[in-house]
Amino acid sequence: QPHHPFAYMHMGEVQMKLRDFKSAVQLYEKSIELFHINKFATEDSQIHIAYAESLIADSQMEKLLSFYNKTQDNNFDPTLFYLMAAVNRNVSVLNNPTKIEQYLKKKNFSNLYQKTFFLSGIYFGLARYFEKEDQKKSDDYYHEGNKLILSFQRFNLFQFQKNLLKIKLIYNKIKNHIQVNNNYGEGIIFIVGMPRSGTTLVESIVASDNNVFSGGELTSLQGLFKRFIFNFDEKNYIQDVDQIARTYPDRINFLKKDKKYFIDKLPENYFYMGLIKLALPRAKFIHINRDPWDNAISLYKQRYIRNVHYSSSFFGIAIQLANHKNMIEFWKQNISEASLKDVLFLNYEDLVSNPSVGAKLIDNFIGINVKISPEDRSSFFSNTASMSQVRSAIHQKSLKKNDFIDFKRQFEIDFEQQLLFWNSSNQ
Repeated sequence: QPHHPFAYMHMGEVQMKLRDFKSAVQLYEKSIELFHINKFATEDSQIHIAYAESLIADSQMEKLLSFYNKTQDNNFDPTLFYLMAAVNRNVSVLNNPTKIEQYLKKKNFSNLYQKTFFLSGIYFGLARYFEKEDQKKSDDYYHEGNKLILSFQRFNLFQFQKNLLKIKLIYNKIKNHIQVNNNYGEGIIFIVGMPRSGTTLVESIVASDNNVFSGGELTSLQGLFKRFIFNFDEKNYIQDVDQIARTYPDRINFLKKDKKYFIDKLPENYFYMGLIKLALPRAKFIHINRDPWDNAISLYKQRYIRNVHYSSSFFGIAIQLANHKNMIEFWKQNISEASLKDVLFLNYEDLVSNPSVGAKLIDNFIGINVKISPEDRSSFFSNTASMSQVRSAIHQKSLKKNDFIDFKRQFEIDFEQQLLFWNSSNQ
């Protein structure tokens, strides 16, 4: 329905994907107007967050501040507060954290999800606010937020590991039998690694070339391979892989249009790297790796409720980092030498310490001309946890962090023990 608020909201989402941020702002404003006219409930705050992100993308920070203050005065939105705590710590209401803290005691909740969603936004927003004001208070809020989310989530890390074993077994079973068009995957660049390892930074650098369009974090290919793995058909897997190889490019063409290169920056695509190379042999991968403890700190500081389910405990993060390391080693050892040449392995520490060298490696690998200055990357926007960082100058502030130091030794033990488990299972 053309005059329904959700119709304008959907059109706004499309314009965000197409990087037409100004149009997205206008469409979201029309959606909000219709929500108010028709008095539709917007409890989940989805439209408010989408609109705020479009304003950030279009660099309309004064309008964002005005919208934030007006919205929060009428009906406090913890997710909007969390977002603003990341991008603008000078917002008037943020300068009165006592007022925000009162919401922790004020509201009754009908279910655990509602409680988790509401309170975690406050906990993580306050944690961000106090990071430079009161480190202990900030840490306490991070712990409370993560403890709350952990009590809500139901994620079985050990079942997840069984799924990784299944991916390996299937890959080794089919790798010598797949024959697809050798041109499949031409111009597609996958940027992979652990979440919060620097994938968005790499994306912003690669996307600085005019011949590149970034589709952001797309779940399409991951979904296709999940179905392939969990419904593996011994008789029809060759046709199934070929169908994936045909389906995925069709899905991204409306974004890619006439651009020569297209970025898919879903970090977790590293799980399927070898399978993707079978289906899309001309595709290229840039894998970025980061120091485990720095990566763990960064994950722990993010409010992940419905994704990245392991990030709310250092134990869960240690297990997943070991899973990641093992999976990358598996691909290095098992995909063909020719396929390995289509994978560029970068270290986050090297990239931020010497960005020009990293940019040159990327240039030579893809055949483009990237730029690393904030001005050249200013038009890039990512609605991931890195949105407040990715447009700034590349820096080394996130190296060798000592946050949550009391948890570091146990984290290292859990990480090493999990690596030992994988080493024994590979023998």
